[in-house]
Amino acid sequence: MTTLNMQLEPSQVDVDVTDLKRELKTLKKDKGLLGKRVGELKRADQSAEKEIESLALISKRINELSKTLKKRLNNSTNTVKDAGTNLGTTTLNLSTEESEESKAFDLLKKQTVSNIVRFNGDKELAQKVDDFVDMHPEGTIYHKSALFNFIDKTFAHDRAFLVALNNDAVIGLLPLVRLNSPLFGNFIVSVPYFNYGGILSNNPDTAKLLVAEASQWKNTVNASHIEFRHTEKDIVDLPCRTDKVTFILPLPQNKEDLWASFKPKLRAQIKRSSRLSPSIKIGRNELLDDFYHVFSINMRDLGTPVYGKGFFSNALDSFGDAAKLIVIYLNDKPVACAFLLGFKETLEIPWASTLKEFNPVGINMTMYWEILTFAIHQGYSKFDFGRCTKDCGTYKFKKQWGAHPIPFYWHYSLPEGEQLPQLNPNNPKFKLLVAVWKRLPVALTKLIGPHVVKYLP
Repeated sequence: MTTLNMQLEPSQVDVDVTDLKRELKTLKKDKGLLGKRVGELKRADQSAEKEIESLALISKRINELSKTLKKRLNNSTNTVKDAGTNLGTTTLNLSTEESEESKAFDLLKKQTVSNIVRFNGDKELAQKVDDFVDMHPEGTIYHKSALFNFIDKTFAHDRAFLVALNNDAVIGLLPLVRLNSPLFGNFIVSVPYFNYGGILSNNPDTAKLLVAEASQWKNTVNASHIEFRHTEKDIVDLPCRTDKVTFILPLPQNKEDLWASFKPKLRAQIKRSSRLSPSIKIGRNELLDDFYHVFSINMRDLGTPVYGKGFFSNALDSFGDAAKLIVIYLNDKPVACAFLLGFKETLEIPWASTLKEFNPVGINMTMYWEILTFAIHQGYSKFDFGRCTKDCGTYKFKKQWGAHPIPFYWHYSLPEGEQLPQLNPNNPKFKLLVAVWKRLPVALTKLIGPHVVKYLP
């Protein structure tokens, strides 16, 4: 996108147009998700009246925004001309940036695979991979080359980052990490530790070839299965589990509108904890000690092995400015924390923790409000509350903010007739371990935990 050096107020061109484009893009994606939901309900012979009504409202708003955007762009062009700026062959490319990106991706859809290679740190290929992820509508930060810098630096797991090429052009990706331990078994995940990953491709044929290549590697290393973490059901024809969801909250342009959208009960909960006058810090490595203090205690209380502090330090380094820490303090004591990752239009919260003695005063409500405010100030149009199990306590917590549940589709490549793996705390096999872990001293869990959790996906 060309930057023009003109004496214009930002609101005349950049601000209005950018905000309109951001809202329009968000609504279009929401419309697509809602359309999928309508289809699912109809196939299940369930009522979809509410969803259809919402679709109609979104479609109406999209039409209104499209007309407004067109007028603003026309006005912007006239303003440029009136300013007497000599543009030469340079054009104000605000309206076409998104369409050009779409056109480029449409061209990729028609290309076929000429070769599948493994990415092993080559800088030129890394740039091509990252460009493909940035362009792809479903691309996530966990598909970028930075993920494998993080995996290599933190755990040194056996891994394969499959890259499908059409000559020199990247048209598909599949990041794979192998977890192999006597306690939990030998299996492959795309990708572990995070909510997203899976296949990113230009078309179904490329996806099939990537799965076939991954299956060959699975057989070579005698892994029991591959877990692909997707947000689309039909991306591959494999057995699938759907018990996990995330929650996405569309964000307005200012915190006042967000506050007005909350129900009175939610506003009251936020106000209750804010009366304690907490202090809030958002930063990076300078907050790591306080973040990890809260996080490690909370993980012990949940009966979950804790990541080492180096896990988060490496994540901050690998993901750069996209990664942030937030810590909430009461009387200078850290009592709540979260790890934030931003990519494209979305700010995500992969990890959050609160000291349990402060749960009754709802300090987590203040933290989430501050995070949402931060997201708006940073220009994000969506907030991702992170993964949870359907109808659990955290499910209800996330829903109360007005967020929409988005299903995860975790597909599995495994021997025919084998049941889907049950590697979770509710598995009777691990319940005793969870109970014992809750009784361990925090210092001991910090010592043992990192050696255990590195093999948990």
